Amino acid sequence: MKTWQVLGRGDGFVHGESVLGFDLSGFVVAKSPYEALEKAIAIAKRDWREISQAEKKEFPRPVINAEEVVDVTGRLIIEEDRIELYWDEPADT
Repeated sequence: MKTWQVLGRGDGFVHGESVLGFDLSGFVVAKSPYEALEKAIAIAKRDWREISQAEKKEFPRPVINAEEVVDVTGRLIIEEDRIELYWDEPADT
């Protein structure tokens, strides 16, 4: 298991009454970069159920893309996984 820094970007999510994006960042312990991203998304879903919209089968659907997943083992050891999510500001209409 390794410690990974995960940075991701979500777009097209209905949040409140707006369609917004978000930035996701944090540190998780996982076996691979793919598992690290999946774990980070799962942790974020605990607080933000809207993220489940990306699981829809039909198009168009919201997306979550990895911006960067970096192995930081040896430079940083964490005791628990930590993920932060910041929603974009809604545009004034």
